[in-house]
Amino acid sequence: MLMKRFFVFALTLLFATSCLVLTNADAYNWGESNDWFFDDTVYGSVYITTDFDNTTETASLYYSFYVSNDGPGGVKMYTTATMGLYWNGGSVVPDPKEDTAIVGANNSGSIYEDWVFSLRNKRPGQGYMWAEGALDIRHLPTNVKVSLSPSAQASTSFDILGF
Repeated sequence: MLMKRFFVFALTLLFATSCLVLTNADAYNWGESNDWFFDDTVYGSVYITTDFDNTTETASLYYSFYVSNDGPGGVKMYTTATMGLYWNGGSVVPDPKEDTAIVGANNSGSIYEDWVFSLRNKRPGQGYMWAEGALDIRHLPTNVKVSLSPSAQASTSFDILGF
């Protein structure tokens, strides 16, 4: 009898814990794109994450642009981070974030961008966010410019629970 009670208690606890975890589950997604250029001497990559934290009701989008240059000659990286955020009753679509950096021969470089939005006190309901990261690389000695294709993309659907 004691074992049966323990078994029922354990199952009840497991069910309650599972419901709590599922109710507060965060929404998360990621995307990436990478390739080699200029006779396989330059490597470029873009990594993006989109995340919604139910506890803080915060939407976050993070971008990582990376170039490794084995030479000869330097390269210039051009990055563009774009995004859109939509929820029950509103939206945010800011201007793209653009940046550049020069990466010398036998070196590497990174550019990071992010957006963070609080959706606390917004009306409960469904939401959606998308992110795209584009990377162009110009070989400085030859002035040849290439683009990472396809661009990196990520999107996440989420629910504002309105705690």
